[in-house]
Amino acid sequence: MNIFMAFPKNMLGDAEITQEVRSLFEIANVPATFTHSKDDFRERFHAAGSWGGWTTDVAMGVEYATRLPRYDIIMCVPMPDTICSVGKATADIAKKALQARKKVYCYMDTRIQPVMDVVASDEDNWQTGWRLVIGSIGEVS
Repeated sequence: MNIFMAFPKNMLGDAEITQEVRSLFEIANVPATFTHSKDDFRERFHAAGSWGGWTTDVAMGVEYATRLPRYDIIMCVPMPDTICSVGKATADIAKKALQARKKVYCYMDTRIQPVMDVVASDEDNWQTGWRLVIGSIGEVS
C-alpha cells in the first residue's frame, strides 16, 4: 500500500508524524510505503507542468509499467492549531482523490479519521483556506 503524506509546507515535526502513522499501520499489520509531499513535489512537479497537473498526478496518477495507482491513500495533515485546515494544494489533492473514490484520511491528534469532503473557508488564504470534513469510522463517501 502506497500512502501520500500531505503536509503543510515547512511544517515542523513531519518526520515524527510520519513515524506515528507508520506505527499505526504496523500495529494493524498493514504493510505500507510512505511518501512525503515535499519529496513527491521535488521529483515530479516539473514533469507535471503546473500545480493542477501535479495535484492530479498525486490524486489519480498511475505507474507507467504496472498501471497501478501511484497512491492508494492520501493522508492529510492539517495545519497545527487549526481544526482540519489545509492549504490549496492539499485541498485540491484531497478533492480529486475523493472524486476518484480513493481513500482520503486526516491525521490529527494521534487519530486517523476519514475525510468525506473538502470545503473552502477562505480561498484567498492559500495556507489554511480549506477545511477537511471528517466522517465517522465506517462511513463511506
